[in-house]
Amino acid sequence: MNRSVCYIQFAKRPFAGYVKTRLIPALGAEGALLVHIELLQLTLNALCETPNGDVQLWWDRQWDSSQFLSQLDPQCHNISRLSQHEQQGDDLGEKMQHALITALTSHSKVVLVGSDCPVINADYLLQASTLLEEKDIVLGPSDDGGFVLIGARRVEAGLLEGMEWGVASVLQHTLQRIQTFALSCALLQPLFDVDEVSDYRRWKGRR
Repeated sequence: MNRSVCYIQFAKRPFAGYVKTRLIPALGAEGALLVHIELLQLTLNALCETPNGDVQLWWDRQWDSSQFLSQLDPQCHNISRLSQHEQQGDDLGEKMQHALITALTSHSKVVLVGSDCPVINADYLLQASTLLEEKDIVLGPSDDGGFVLIGARRVEAGLLEGMEWGVASVLQHTLQRIQTFALSCALLQPLFDVDEVSDYRRWKGRR
């Protein structure tokens, strides 16, 4: 087994009207698309800036992303570390669980993030990887009650299946599941996602 860490990013294909739909009333479909692309690139940069491990980009559907990736910031172009995959499962929980289990067949640790957190960085990812030396699961809470990161060195079947996503109790329910499966867990500092217009304004106000 490769004893390194695998860093996974989940992302939706960047199509206008398909991504960041809750921002469309304020920014329009093209404006929401630009926000999605910026967030996707910031996250991918963070993954590629980690000093060790493999980087995997898991799209919601299979598509030809070569032209899109070629237009991103050069920091994303560490092709030797980047591989692309298609998410598998009926809901977000099944998709994350499948990706985690798949990565753990060839890596000792896996850290998975979405493409919605504008303040995630390489240090945060490395903290998760370090905590996985002693803990089975690491979560990076979001201040809306969910989480921006999940890391694992061990995943039990059913850990993330059959959960309700997009509600304020996601983190709490995930912690209950982790306890049910007798897995050890650590929490990182809370961050925030950009989902609503208020999140977008908060993000831009921090700059």
